[in-house]
Amino acid sequence: MEWLNFEIHPDTPLQGVSLADRFSPDQIDVMFSTLRKKGTELGVSFSDLTILANSRAAMQASEFARDEGKFDSFHAALFHAYFTELRNIGDLKVLSDIGRQASLDTRKMQAALQKNRYLDRLEAISEEARQLNITAAPTFLVNNQYKIVGAQPLATLRSSLLKINAILSGRKT
Repeated sequence: MEWLNFEIHPDTPLQGVSLADRFSPDQIDVMFSTLRKKGTELGVSFSDLTILANSRAAMQASEFARDEGKFDSFHAALFHAYFTELRNIGDLKVLSDIGRQASLDTRKMQAALQKNRYLDRLEAISEEARQLNITAAPTFLVNNQYKIVGAQPLATLRSSLLKINAILSGRKT
């Protein structure tokens, strides 16, 4: 499995935006009750997020971490910083702290971010997502044709993957 960065809200200003400015109170309640329920099942804690951060720099930092062989640890620390600690992942100082946690050379990472070294890669991923009609994260894409959209319970994900495997191997489900 390969994680690809996908910017869900590319129009978010650099300083971020209040969730209340983007979503109704009911939408926020549903979103976080779903996240908390699924998070509890996996031992992940979601705090009361109020700001939708601009994630472009964080995604570029993730690509830097990928090239350094530390994507998984950086991604986990980034996720925790944003959803649990409520840190602004659009802030370069926060990203440096997260990079340090993942044992990245933060000076090299900052230089890459300042030069937008990974912007072309992110734009290519976004274009591919558009061509595949991917509009949500997570989306699991199997064999470039079968999609499983959304954070699904493990049993649902397994069942879907088994069905896709059966289709791909020509067996009946």
